Amino acid sequence: MINLRQGSHAYLLLRLLAVTGEIPMKIVRMLGSERSWKVLIYKMSTVQKVRITDTDERFECRLLTIGGKGRLKTIRLHKAALPILEKIDPWAYDYYMESFGGHHFSGDERHIDRNHRVAEVMVTCMRAGVLVYQPGHPDILGEEIQSLDPPRPYFYVGRDLKKLDVSELNKTKFTRVVGLMVSPGECRAVYNCRDKPMEWLGRGERKARQHLSDILMPCASHMIDTAVLFGLDMDIAYLTLEKAYKSRKYESCFHGLYSHIHFVPFDEFGIRLLRILTVRDWEEQILDMLFHPNIRIRRIMYGLGMDAYDGKNWWFSHLDGDIGRLLKLKEKLQNETSMIVDIVCFPYQQEMLMKFFGNKIRTHLVDMVDVERELGLREDETEDDS
Repeated sequence: MINLRQGSHAYLLLRLLAVTGEIPMKIVRMLGSERSWKVLIYKMSTVQKVRITDTDERFECRLLTIGGKGRLKTIRLHKAALPILEKIDPWAYDYYMESFGGHHFSGDERHIDRNHRVAEVMVTCMRAGVLVYQPGHPDILGEEIQSLDPPRPYFYVGRDLKKLDVSELNKTKFTRVVGLMVSPGECRAVYNCRDKPMEWLGRGERKARQHLSDILMPCASHMIDTAVLFGLDMDIAYLTLEKAYKSRKYESCFHGLYSHIHFVPFDEFGIRLLRILTVRDWEEQILDMLFHPNIRIRRIMYGLGMDAYDGKNWWFSHLDGDIGRLLKLKEKLQNETSMIVDIVCFPYQQEMLMKFFGNKIRTHLVDMVDVERELGLREDETEDDS
């Protein structure tokens, strides 16, 4: 028997699917114990006795369907699960029926890929403590969000943002934007390139950024200037950087659109990095931890984007995963043939940095645990050391 109680894995899975429509089987590993979640998913895809613990109502049905192969293998709600979803969460049921055509899905690969992009980001956000918008959370047009002072970090799905202004749909319809992430003092556009290097649509992405900026800050004079790029692993980060560096098309590259773009891989390190990026004043706290005030410099000084200079060596922190800054750094180093930069990074970033810069850098490793402790995120009894 499957007991549906608030907070249980089965309950969370139904609510997640109500918001995403479908999730790729490959991302199940990000939910926690891959084996445990897969056992539950396959169990829920067969006829089972189901009990809603709050009301003691009982059913006998399938809750999930599994279809497709390879990267398109996908998990969806079974139609028999809809009355149960309506009973345990009426809002989630209404959202699902409105967003996914009354439980009608296209078999087109592009539609599946679009839903999977959103689902992968949502799962990672859920694990990192970034809340997906739902009733009771701050409205994106409310004062808390407009002032960039939410009580917690929130993720707003692109499809919901489009509903705010039907006349602007064409600005985001064909772009890669997945949504918006708002945390204390920060607002970031969110992208997911999955298992391929990121390709930017140039002019279309600029229009989308303008639209998102208008929604979030209608009275502000500045644009959203930061993005989070999710991707399979650090190999995708490297390929994205190489492709952008070789193209030399500033207008269509990410560093021509966003000043900062933080790459978050779909693994445990990515989850932990996302937690770091959503702490208030995270950047200043990290730089204060790394460098003595006497050697810290403003990034705009000398036009090199460095974080510190000790009188002999130039220092650059990549603990934020900002690949936009990496691309700008490599372009600067073209004209500095004898210059070697000392880059501070996490161990999982080291190989990518060495491949991209070669002998132009020296890497200095920092344990992610130390950064988490500095930001008050570390709970030694429950976290694994990096």
